[in-house]
Amino acid sequence: MTYGLFTGFTAHPGRGAELLDVLLAAAEALRADPACLHYVAGTAEDDPDAVWVWEAWIDRAAHDAALEPPEVRAAIARARPLLAGTAGRTAVRLHAGKGLPGGG
Repeated sequence: MTYGLFTGFTAHPGRGAELLDVLLAAAEALRADPACLHYVAGTAEDDPDAVWVWEAWIDRAAHDAALEPPEVRAAIARARPLLAGTAGRTAVRLHAGKGLPGGG
């Protein structure tokens, strides 16, 4: 079953755009990873320092493996000083839907 994550980050005041840039660079790099089915980053409509990421992977192992390469570790290191906290993280089993294999 497809593995998904919904993660919210809170950037330090005024740093949301920087955090979003780091996450969008990650999204671009993930285009080459066939195990990543979906990776979208955006900001809350009413708070540009609240950044959200929606991910879908072929499975949890693929997601976990994607966190290991040195360039990904470097991106995580660039993002950490921008973070004031998290707004939550929820792992889900994605069953079907537009954009998922077999989901239409």
